Order: sequence, then C-alpha cells, then structure tokens
Amino acid sequence: MPPPKTKDVGRCNDLSFYVDDCVERSGGRGTKPTDLREPDGNAAISANANVFLWVTKNKPWSGRRAGSKRLIMNSFAISSIVFACVFGGAVIGLLFRRYLPEHHQNANSQDIVKLAMGLVATMAALVLGLLISSAKSSYDTRSAELTNMSAQIILLDRVLAHFGPQTKEARDVLRDSVVDNLDRVWPQERGRTSEAVAPSSGGEVLLDKIQALSPQDDTQRSLKSQALTMTIGLGQTNWLLFEQGTTSVSKPMLVILVFWLTAIFISFGVFGPRNATVITALFVSGMSVSGAIFLILEMYAPFGGLIEISSAPLRSALTHLGK
Repeated sequence: MPPPKTKDVGRCNDLSFYVDDCVERSGGRGTKPTDLREPDGNAAISANANVFLWVTKNKPWSGRRAGSKRLIMNSFAISSIVFACVFGGAVIGLLFRRYLPEHHQNANSQDIVKLAMGLVATMAALVLGLLISSAKSSYDTRSAELTNMSAQIILLDRVLAHFGPQTKEARDVLRDSVVDNLDRVWPQERGRTSEAVAPSSGGEVLLDKIQALSPQDDTQRSLKSQALTMTIGLGQTNWLLFEQGTTSVSKPMLVILVFWLTAIFISFGVFGPRNATVITALFVSGMSVSGAIFLILEMYAPFGGLIEISSAPLRSALTHLGK
C-alpha cells in the first residue's frame, strides 16, 4: 500500500505525487520511500531526500529515452542547406525570367507579385524574430541556472563547514562532483566536443553522506536540514539542465520558414535585373538569412558549438570549495 499523503508534510507532497505517477508508468517497479508520514520538519526534509534518491535510481522512462538515438543535426550543415535553398531560389528566378511571356512581366503583374511577396516577407520576418527570441531566452535561462547552481554549491559547502569536521567526506564528495561535471561538460581535451551529459551519481553519494550525519544539537539539526534541501535543489537543477538539452528549434516551423524565404528570393530573381550588383546583393542577403538560422541552432545547443555557455561560474565555485 502506498503511504498516505498528509497535509503535515506539504513540502514533499508534490514530489510524492510525482513519484506515484512514475510508479504507475513504470509498472510498479522500484521501492518508494516510506517516511512521508512524519509530521516534523526534519522528517519532511528526509522524506524529500529519499524521494529524490528513489527518482534518480528508478527512472525507467529516462532509460528508454537514453536508449533511443536522437538525431543531432549539425548547425553549419543546416545553415548551408538554408543558404543553398534561398540563394538557389534567386538563381532559379534569374534563369526562369527569360522563359516568362511578356504579359507576365508587365507592371500589373509585378505589383501583384510584390504585394503577395510582401505578405510572405512579413510573416517570415515575424517567425524568424520569434525563433531568435525563443532561442535567446532558452540560452539565457540555462546560463542563469548554471550561475545559480554555482552559487548554491558554494553556499552548501559553507553550510557543511559550519556543521563541523564530520562533514569532511561530504565536502570532498561535493568537490569531486564539481570537478567531474567540469571534466565531462567542458572537457580539457580539445579533441572532444562539450555537450550536456547526464548527472553522475555524485549527487546521490552526497545525499547519503549528509543523511548519515548525526547532529548533536539544534544548530546542527538545522544545518543538516538546510544541507539536504540545498542538495536536492542542486540535483533538480542539474537534471533540469540535462533535460533542457533535448529541446531544439521546431522542425516544421523551420521548414515552413525556409520555404517562405525561398519563394521571396525566387520573386527577387524573376523581377530583378541580371547583373553583378543584383547577384551580389542576393548572395549577401542569403548569407545573412542562413547566418540567422545558424545562430538560432547554436543557441539551442549551449554546451557545444561556437556559442557556448562559459564554465567560469562553476570553476569560480570550485576555487571556493574546501576552505
């Protein structure tokens, strides 16, 4: 029988509901924590810690996700394809113009085409601006989460230091976890590309070490409770950064945008004079569009590529640990 969810442990109710849902989806596999009924605050924190450990150790849905190979498309290759479509459309328009009958190239026809392409250009500009704004927001969010996590790591180390010398092993585990994350996400070897990787088991070991502490007075009990809460928060942020790495630009939206831009450039070629100045202008415009797509794709992959989130906050936190 699952443990009742009482109002006395409101801080862990949300997690317990989440665990119940996980159990249902996993066919009942795994053992849920059993100390959710305790009314006092320390037991509630301990319950949260047990829930966190249960979730990280019994997650069949993440196993399925890891087992399925995701298609990772290279930003440069996609932007090159976009450029080929857009500039190729302009070249096709320039070549196709000679085959158009004269009455298709009169002033009235040109005015109608300009109005139609003006509408398409407006929609394309709106969608392109939306994609850039969404990508920049995603990039800034992950950067802020990394900075906040770095600050919480320093604070957790100071809380453990104030608990006493009994936390030396826990602080060593915390430091080792930070070093491990730096080496895996931002490898020193330039032959490897950096990427968002699943958090290691160091967070679980740290929770075990903190839970094993034996507080001797109210101050140490308070510090232990705070340390558990902060460790759970760090684990949640770490997994959040990893899961956000699966998000990317909407493929249908990108395809529709490229189609609109290609149609616009075809109209440029059809009704534009064929000379070096026009071709150069169309080339530069095509490069600008493909460059914008490249920036969008790069900002959706901030842990690998040219536009990479800096590891400076986490490295700065590492220098403050153990002091």
